[in-house]
Amino acid sequence: MSVPEFQIQITNDVNSFTVADLNTIYYGRPTPPAGTPEVQGITRQGSLATKYFLGIGYGYKTFSLSTNYSGSDLAPSDMLATQIHELGHSLGQTLHPELLNTEDKYAGQLGDCFNHEMVCCSK
Repeated sequence: MSVPEFQIQITNDVNSFTVADLNTIYYGRPTPPAGTPEVQGITRQGSLATKYFLGIGYGYKTFSLSTNYSGSDLAPSDMLATQIHELGHSLGQTLHPELLNTEDKYAGQLGDCFNHEMVCCSK
């Protein structure tokens, strides 16, 4: 019995948005509300406002699970962690469409796996 071939291509765009831009997309403003974290990366499917004026979104962009985004102004270690996290979202939501546009568990699990392997393999 042969297994059908399944191919996914995912890229991470590190040039299009800063962390403030990603906050604007996610929260509707460049700084997060008090008590909430900054958005360092984003993986979404569909059309989202990328700019806001007086709380009204405009400048819409169509996002796809095949491209996730990391803030262009992140430090190198934060950039790597964000890319791994967002890759987890792309893979998890591609394989489990019911999780589309959620903070699914796969991003954290992929990050944990990567961190574990880095510690184990560097000894």
